[in-house]
Amino acid sequence: MKKRFLWLLASLTRLLLALRYRIDVRGREKVQTSRGVLILPNHPSEMDPVIVMTVFRRRLMPQPMVVEDFYYTPGLHWLFKLFGAVPMPNMEGRSGSYKRLRVQEGLDGVAERLDRGENVLLYPAGRLMRSKEEQLQGASAVFDLLQRRPDQPIVLVRTRGLIGSMFSWYANQHRPELGIKLMLAIKYLILNLILFMPRRKVSVEIEVPGDDFPRRGDKMEINRWLEAWYNTPGPEEPVPVSYYFWRRHYFQMAKGAEERALRELEVPDDVREKVAAELAELSGRNAEELRDDMLLSRDLGMDSLNLGELISWIEEEYGSMDVNVEDLQSVQDVQAAAIGELGDRNPGAELKVPHEWFEDGGRPDIHVPDPHLTVQENFFQVCDSYGSAVAIGDETSGVITYRKAKIGVLLLADIIRVRPERNIGIMLPATAGADLVILATLVAGKTPVMLNWTLGDANLKHVLDLSGIRVIISSARFLDRLDGLNFDLIKEKLWTLEEVRRRQMPLRAKLVAALNGMRSAESLRRRYRTESWESDQHAVILFTSGSEAAPKGVPLTHFNVLSNLRGALESIELYSSDVLYGFLPPFHSFGFTVTSLLPMVAGLKTCYYPNPTESRHLARGIGGWKPTVLCGTPTFISGILRAARDTDLLRELRIILSGAEKASEDLFRRLGELSDADILEGYGITETGPVLTFNRVGEERVGVGKPISNVKLCIVHPETREPVPTGERGLILASGPNIFPGYLGNPDTESFHIVDKKKWYVTGDLGFLDEGGNLTISGRLKRFVKIGGEMISLPAMEAALKEKYPDEDGEPRLAIISLERDDERPLLALFATFDCTVDEANQLLKDAGFSNLARIGRQIRIDELPKLGTGKADYQSLKRRLKQDLGE
Repeated sequence: MKKRFLWLLASLTRLLLALRYRIDVRGREKVQTSRGVLILPNHPSEMDPVIVMTVFRRRLMPQPMVVEDFYYTPGLHWLFKLFGAVPMPNMEGRSGSYKRLRVQEGLDGVAERLDRGENVLLYPAGRLMRSKEEQLQGASAVFDLLQRRPDQPIVLVRTRGLIGSMFSWYANQHRPELGIKLMLAIKYLILNLILFMPRRKVSVEIEVPGDDFPRRGDKMEINRWLEAWYNTPGPEEPVPVSYYFWRRHYFQMAKGAEERALRELEVPDDVREKVAAELAELSGRNAEELRDDMLLSRDLGMDSLNLGELISWIEEEYGSMDVNVEDLQSVQDVQAAAIGELGDRNPGAELKVPHEWFEDGGRPDIHVPDPHLTVQENFFQVCDSYGSAVAIGDETSGVITYRKAKIGVLLLADIIRVRPERNIGIMLPATAGADLVILATLVAGKTPVMLNWTLGDANLKHVLDLSGIRVIISSARFLDRLDGLNFDLIKEKLWTLEEVRRRQMPLRAKLVAALNGMRSAESLRRRYRTESWESDQHAVILFTSGSEAAPKGVPLTHFNVLSNLRGALESIELYSSDVLYGFLPPFHSFGFTVTSLLPMVAGLKTCYYPNPTESRHLARGIGGWKPTVLCGTPTFISGILRAARDTDLLRELRIILSGAEKASEDLFRRLGELSDADILEGYGITETGPVLTFNRVGEERVGVGKPISNVKLCIVHPETREPVPTGERGLILASGPNIFPGYLGNPDTESFHIVDKKKWYVTGDLGFLDEGGNLTISGRLKRFVKIGGEMISLPAMEAALKEKYPDEDGEPRLAIISLERDDERPLLALFATFDCTVDEANQLLKDAGFSNLARIGRQIRIDELPKLGTGKADYQSLKRRLKQDLGE
C-alpha cells in the first residue's frame, strides 16, 4: 500500500512539475547499482530536491537529508517521514558543541543506512547556492562519509536552469519563504489556466565519478573536485521566464551582495601571528600562506563547525564575546574580532519588531504582587486583568499577550506535571520561552532549578547531584550556539522544547489548554493546586557561582521572591507604559526575579535578548523594541554604550538600573551624556532574592542607595559582630522577608547571626551607612572579585594553580591580584616565582573547571612573594607593583 501511494504521489508530482518545468534528464543509464548509493546533487533552488527525487524515485528510492527547519514543518513533516528523510541541523549560523554532536549523529545515521543497502540523497554544500556557481567551501559531510566508506558508490547530479527561479537563494539574496512562493506559484498556474503556464527549461545530468575522483583525498581536494564538476561548463547565468503566457512578467531579482573590501586596520604583530597560527591549525594550511583578504570558507575550507571552534578560541584568547559566524568572512575579520574592531552596524536598522508590540490603548496599572500567594497565583491574577495586553516578546517568539502566555503555560504545565520528580532543571537564556517554562513548572507543582551552563564540568556535576535533577528543559536552538559545555553530563537528561513541541503537543492537548485558558485564576487554582502551592514552598533553586569550593544551592520561597519584588516596586515608581529590556540569564538571581518574574506577576511589558555579551545586538534591540527601563551589570551596560556610540538609541530610556558589580564614575558620566535616564546603582545577593538597596529616582546618587521598603541593614564589627556607629565601616548584615531560609542540604548556621534577638543574614560584604541611610560598599570580607556579575574567588584560583606549582618548604610560590579598571573587566594578574605563561595558567584554570570569567590577563615573575609582619602575603604590595608595571 505504501509503495503504491508513493508511486501515485511521485506521478502526481511529475505532472505538476511539468506544468512549469521542461525537464531534460541525461545519464540515467550510467547508474549500474541500486543499493547503498550516495546521491550528491548541487542545490540551486528549493525546487531541485523535488525534481531530483522524482528522477530517482522509481529505481533508487533515495532517502533525502533534510534540514530540521523543513523536516518538522507542519503539513510537510508527514511527507518527509513517508519518504524516510533524515533530519539534520541547519548549518547556517554558529555551530556550538551541541550542534556538532547532532551533526555527527546525523552522519552516523546516514552511514548506517548506506551499510544496510539503503540509498541516501545528500547535498554536499549543505545550503542553497549563493552565487552563479556551486561553492562547497568548507563543507565536510562527503569527506566524513568517505573516511568511513572509501569505496562508497556515488552518483553525481548537476541541475541547471533554476538559478533565476523565485525559489532560488540567488534570485532573492536570502532563503526564499517556501510557503509564500508556493502560494504565488499556485496563483500563476490559475491565472494561466493551468495548461498554458510558460515553462522553464531545466537540465538534470547524472554521472558516476571515475577513477580521477579523489576518494581518499583531504576535504579541500574532494570539495574542489566536486565544485569543478558541478560548475561545468562554467558559471550559470540566470534565465528569466515569464509568469504569464499573454504578456511578459518576470520575477524581480534582488541585487547581489557586493564583495567585501579590506579596510585599514592596525593589528599588532603578536595578534597577527596568533590568528595565523590558529587559522593554519583549523584549516590545515601553512600560516605563511595566509593573506588578509583570504575568505575563511572559500579559500581556507572552513565550515560552520570550524567557525564555531574559531569563535570559542577568540572568546577564550581575547575575551571578545560579541562575535558571530556572520562576522567572520575573511582572515582580516578574525584579526578585527581579536582586537575588538569588528566594525559597527546600524543598531535598530535590522530589527523588525512586530507592529502589535506598540499596542494602542491603555494598559492597567502595574500590579504589585501579593507575597502571601504563590508566583503562579499572582500570574493568573495578572492574566485575568491584562487579557489581550502584550506581556513579553523576543526575536524568536515574537509578541506574546497575557492570554497567549496563559495558554502556553497551561499547555507546558500539563506535560511537566506527569514527571515524578519535584525538581526540574531549566537551562535557558533570557527569552520569552524561559518565562513560560518557569511558570509552567510552578503551575505543575514542581520547583525550577536554574542551571548555569558556564559552571564547568565539576561544578555542574555537583549541582546536578545536589539537586537530584533527572530532566533538564532547554532549547536546541540555544544549545546549538553554546560552546564549552560537556554534553556528556546532560545529554541523557535533556528535554528540548523543540522535541516537546513535536512529540507532546498534539492538537487535543492544545485545545484543552485553550479551553483551560478561559478559566479564571480561582478556577485554575482549584484545578492545579498541590501541596507546593504555598507561599513558604520553594519557588526556585539558584546556585552560587562555585568560584570557591562547590556551588551552594540557594532555595528561595514564593514569599522571598514576591516580597523582594513588592519591596522594589514600593521603592521605585513604574508606569503602565514602561517597557523593560531583559538580557541577564535567569540562572542569575537578578535575571530570575526581576527580568523573568516581574513581567509575569506585575504586568510590566518586557522584551528579551538571550546573550548579554553581544553588545551590538543589545544596542540594536534598544533601537527596535524601544524599552524605557534597562537593567544590567556595569560590564554589559558599558558594552552597549560602546556599540551605541553617539546615536540617540538611549534617549528613550527612563531608568537604567545597574548592579552585581561596582560601576565606575566614568560609566555614570558617559551614561549621562547619552541618556536623560535616571541612573540607579543597586546592591543585592542571590541569598536575598536578590535586591537589597538601590538609589532612588530624582535623588542624589550616594553609594548603592537605601534599602528597599521591607529590608533592614545592620553594620557590625567583622570579628566581634557588635553593631558599629553610623558612618563606620563594618560587616553588612541584612534582614527582611526576602532572605532565603538556608542553603540546600546544608543548614550553615554561620550564614546567619543574631543581633538584639533578631536574625540577620551575613552578606560577607564590608560597608557603612550614612546619616541618610545610604549604603556604601567598601570591599569584601574575603578575597573575591566580581566579573560579569559572578563572584570569582582568588584563593580558589590560586589553589587550582598550586596543584601543579605547590608551595616549597611551606612558602607559597604564587599569588593572584585583581585590579579594577574603568569600563573594563578587572585585570587578574599572576605573580609567580617560577616561569609560567598566561596561556599555561589559563589552561590550568580551565581544566580545573573555572569559566572564562576567571582568566589571567598578566603574568609577572618575582623572586619571592612579599609578606606582612604577621607572615601573611602582602597583597597590597603586589597590587602596587602591578600598578607600577602598568604605568599607573
